[in-house]
Amino acid sequence: MRKQIVAVLAVVAVGTLCASQVEAQSKSIGLGLRGGLNLSTVSWSPPPPGEEINSKTGFHAGVVVALDLHEFFGIEIDGLYTQQGFNSVSTGVDANLNGAYIQVPLLLKGRYPVGSSVAIRIMGGPAIEFEVGCTVSGTVSGIEASFDCDDPAVVVERKNTLWSLMFGGGLGINAGPATVFVDVLYDLGLTNLALDSPDETVKSRTWMFSAGFSYPVAILQ
Repeated sequence: MRKQIVAVLAVVAVGTLCASQVEAQSKSIGLGLRGGLNLSTVSWSPPPPGEEINSKTGFHAGVVVALDLHEFFGIEIDGLYTQQGFNSVSTGVDANLNGAYIQVPLLLKGRYPVGSSVAIRIMGGPAIEFEVGCTVSGTVSGIEASFDCDDPAVVVERKNTLWSLMFGGGLGINAGPATVFVDVLYDLGLTNLALDSPDETVKSRTWMFSAGFSYPVAILQ
């Protein structure tokens, strides 16, 4: 009987030790990279008469800071260069507004393991964007044209600092100590881009197809 009790206690002790080690390993600070394709447009209300608003492609790329507080929960802060804008088509005119931003999302992140090395990721939170470039390009009656949004001859009135809500999900795959991930995110613009018309509401809408990795650089006690 005594041997059985000792054996049970030993199993419990080993299990507790393993659990504490897993928990300690799950609390870490990771650094990494992410990048991918953007598909962006705007929500324009009321719709501009005689114009068709379409999506345009771009890309995003930058760094990831992952703060894993628990096996199932964490925080992610990104610093991204991201391209957004839209395409506008009207009679004789096919124009693209091309915006470039530094974007900083602060995302709450959930993680649900579905296997020994794969987990479902869900995330969401606010993001702030700072414009670093803006151009308009396209064709007018078959003639190509391109200019900066701040060109004195054709100033494009707009806001340069934007707020948005980013949310989405994907898969995370353990690759040794690192995590490789593939995400689909939606960036819902909250800031009205229109400055010259108080009766209009123009807000960005961007799908982000993203992949990257993070690597633990510090263990949190």
